[in-house]
Amino acid sequence: MSEHPSGLSIADAIELFLSHRQLKGVSSTTLGIYRHWLTVWVEWRAKSNLATQIPAVGIDDLRAFFHYLAKDHIPHQHNTRRPPAKKRGLEPSSSAGCWRPRS
Repeated sequence: MSEHPSGLSIADAIELFLSHRQLKGVSSTTLGIYRHWLTVWVEWRAKSNLATQIPAVGIDDLRAFFHYLAKDHIPHQHNTRRPPAKKRGLEPSSSAGCWRPRS
């Protein structure tokens, strides 16, 4: 698919991306990591009242999301196997890992 329809939702784009990566043979662990961070991003967009369509995504949105991760995100807040972190913001090594799913 060389062009996306102008009204493609972020949720649909994520599913297309994950299907594409699965067809390329990435591991289920990698797919899980992609899904996790993309879900965090979608949830942040919803809480920020940002549009749910791909054309609305801009570089400023991504910068704001990474700022949120560094300063305000509570690690493990939805993890049922461990308690949420007491400190807000990701450690630098975790923040670096968030960039990989975009690559």
